[in-house]
Order: sequence, then C-alpha cells, then structure tokens
Amino acid sequence: PHQIPPPIPATLDMTIKDLKWDMLVLKNDMNQIRTEVEWKSETRSGD
Repeated sequence: PHQIPPPIPATLDMTIKDLKWDMLVLKNDMNQIRTEVEWKSETRSGD
C-alpha cells in the first residue's frame, strides 16, 4: 500500500518558494555574467 506523504507545513512551503525564487535570481545573474564575459572576450579578440 502506498503511503500518503504528510502535508508540508506552511512555513516550509514558504521557505521552498523563497528558495525557488532565489534559484531563479541566481540563474539570471549567472547568465548575465556569462554574457558579459563572452562579450568582453569577443571585444578583446577584435583588437
């Protein structure tokens, strides 16, 4: 028989939502940094 997982407490649910949001922000920051690095390396190679 399958066990039903216990419901997630509201505080933990909020924490998970915050973490997911932080992950999205970090991914966006990483992509922005990566784009800037690529752009700078392309600019340098053009000299």
